Amino acid sequence: MITFNNTFLNGNILQNGLRYDFDGSKKESYPEPKTGLSVFDLSGNAMTTSLNAAITYNTANEGVFNFNNGSASFPYTLGNNSIFTIGLWIKFATASNPFKNIFGVINGPGVAFSTGNGGGGVGTRVHLHFGQVTFSPVSGFHTIVAGNWVHFTLARKPGLNSFYVNGLLNSTGTSNNFAATNAGVIGPSSLDAQVGKAYIYTKELSAQDVLFNHNVTKGRFGL
Repeated sequence: MITFNNTFLNGNILQNGLRYDFDGSKKESYPEPKTGLSVFDLSGNAMTTSLNAAITYNTANEGVFNFNNGSASFPYTLGNNSIFTIGLWIKFATASNPFKNIFGVINGPGVAFSTGNGGGGVGTRVHLHFGQVTFSPVSGFHTIVAGNWVHFTLARKPGLNSFYVNGLLNSTGTSNNFAATNAGVIGPSSLDAQVGKAYIYTKELSAQDVLFNHNVTKGRFGL
């Protein structure tokens, strides 16, 4: 067993505070014959993800999911003023995408990474978007490059969010409260992309921790 800053690792991302871990590369998460609609949570918290029928498994990058305009859901609640970190490895099929949440709550205001240009409509950016009012606030963006893997992380505490792209800080912004949800979702709005890994912590990861998680997973995605 490896340790890092007194935090145990399981040959993967940091485990301390890990609440949800969705990963197509681990047989414990998606066992053979890899055709089912359930992906088991690697964090040990039994947050099983339900795939809809559009999603297919792909052996590339040690195992990822083609969302094919589908979505996946898992039972999770983020309450107002929660402290947390969420992360996502994703590869978009196209550079121009309509506004949609890609990791967060089901079709509504809440915490999410969203495509679009911050005010709805078709856009070529990924934003950090959350709040009780849709489109407010939007903090930071990353221009989408079709066919390239990218790693997004949001580390959040009341009053402040930090948006990281590929392990490095992209932007920070003041955060308001956000609508609580009892259903986590990846790709709630017909996601045309591959997803390799998604995870949630019940704490705000430091910049060092965010970079560590990036570095221990980036080789799988060709970075």
